[in-house]
Amino acid sequence: MENETISAQPVSEWTRKKVPIWGTIGEALGFAAKNYQLFFLIMLAGFAIQAANIFIPSTKNLLINIIIILMALAGLFMSLWSNVAIITAMDGRYNKHDIKFKESFAASLGKIWQFVINSIVKFFITIFGALLLVIPGLYFGIIYGFVPIAVVVEDHRFISPFRMSAALVKHYFWMVVGYGLAMFAVMVPVIIACATPAVYFVMKDPEAAKNLKTNPLMPFILVAIYLADAAILPFIHSMNYLLYAKLKEAKEGSKELSSLEALKPKMNGCLIAVLFVILTLVLTLIFYFLFRGIVPHK
Repeated sequence: MENETISAQPVSEWTRKKVPIWGTIGEALGFAAKNYQLFFLIMLAGFAIQAANIFIPSTKNLLINIIIILMALAGLFMSLWSNVAIITAMDGRYNKHDIKFKESFAASLGKIWQFVINSIVKFFITIFGALLLVIPGLYFGIIYGFVPIAVVVEDHRFISPFRMSAALVKHYFWMVVGYGLAMFAVMVPVIIACATPAVYFVMKDPEAAKNLKTNPLMPFILVAIYLADAAILPFIHSMNYLLYAKLKEAKEGSKELSSLEALKPKMNGCLIAVLFVILTLVLTLIFYFLFRGIVPHK
């Protein structure tokens, strides 16, 4: 659901409002804790099919292998759906709507493919910039960092997620950089705590760690990893969403957000080039897998 904060008429004066880094992070963590049950269940639903697929034994039976492949695809789709659903739920709860689990998924279903396409385009723009030089890649990654959120909470027919993300970051670039570093600092202890059991397992029994595929504990280890991810991700998503919401509030009435024309989606040459690269890579992979068994290897 969209926040109705973008006016059609430009406002002549706008003063930069401060968005506190640690204050926003603290509010985000509190927001995640207050709505934790809903956010955790959404993330858990995203991992459920993948976790179930782990316990299906891999054999030479064609039917079972087809089931494994279909479940893997369903698990991937469910994971993407849950990522869109949690942004939808956060936008609802932040704007005082008592959105529930079922509503979060129902309202986000129509936005999955826009989420996927725009996230892929953002990824390739960032990678393309990184290949030219590291700094352009970092720059694109920051100014387009809100694309996955914008494509869910805004109406993509009238507002380009790329233009919206860039508009929010303008005048707040270094603040967004500092916020990202602060997020990393907050999450480091959590990452260490989650990684410690795996490191202990490897150090205690290096031989068992080398043969994870045959280790009977492996399915349970992977399920534990999924549960840990589902437990942590609500806080990460909340910190990202709250920054988006706070920047949008701070920039209300600014030149960047006051002009609907400037935020309209336009297929520019950069996006066309990125889509061409994606298409080329996809076709290359398709032909590789189709003909690798036909062309004899020397």
